[in-house]
Amino acid sequence: MSTFLFVISFICHLISFFFIILLSLKLSKVKELEKKQTKMMKDMEEAIATYLLEFKEENEKFIGTLTKTINRMERKNKKEERRAVLPTYLPNIEQIKDQVDISTTHITHERVSSDKDTEMNNELQSLMQQALQLHKQGKTIEEIARILEKGKTEIELLLKFRQM
Repeated sequence: MSTFLFVISFICHLISFFFIILLSLKLSKVKELEKKQTKMMKDMEEAIATYLLEFKEENEKFIGTLTKTINRMERKNKKEERRAVLPTYLPNIEQIKDQVDISTTHITHERVSSDKDTEMNNELQSLMQQALQLHKQGKTIEEIARILEKGKTEIELLLKFRQM
């Protein structure tokens, strides 16, 4: 009987060694997987950090060029203001003629302004007619504004004034 127990004990030991080896293999696979994931996370962090640095550099370059452009525009505006402030004219014959003919210029200016007023009025009327026609076709205010290249509020006001 002791031999039988010895054989059973030996078989149990073999089975336990088999399971221990199996568990150690699984544990090593899990550790390898964990190492791969850690490496991937580090790579991703490096890639994102690199991308953010490049993005930051591009933004700084853009801000620099924008600042230069703004400064250049400000300097240009200041120069133009200085030129406008300084009197740079000497009366010449043409200017004296203009002063003498001031009455005719004034009358001509009134005609031109009245022509411009009628032209603007005609343009406004045609715009109103187009807006009404599109509204009758069932277009929404947004669509009318997009078609006529005007603001949504402007179209709403045109339609409301027409209804009054």
